[in-house]
Amino acid sequence: MVGDGSFIPIYLHTVGMRIGEDEFGMKIGFSSKLGVGFNLLGMDVFDRYRIIFDNRAKKVIFERHLS
Repeated sequence: MVGDGSFIPIYLHTVGMRIGEDEFGMKIGFSSKLGVGFNLLGMDVFDRYRIIFDNRAKKVIFERHLS
């Protein structure tokens, strides 16, 4: 379900990820119906990292949670 309450199809895939020295699999959903240039449907990565989106510097910073 998207923000306006409508439903769109998503396709779930487990994708291998590497951030720094960490390697892990993450289940991510993909959809061609989002109509945006990026997808954040696989949001479990936020459980592992504090993520800073610095749009001005055009950087994304991943800081590993300590616990």
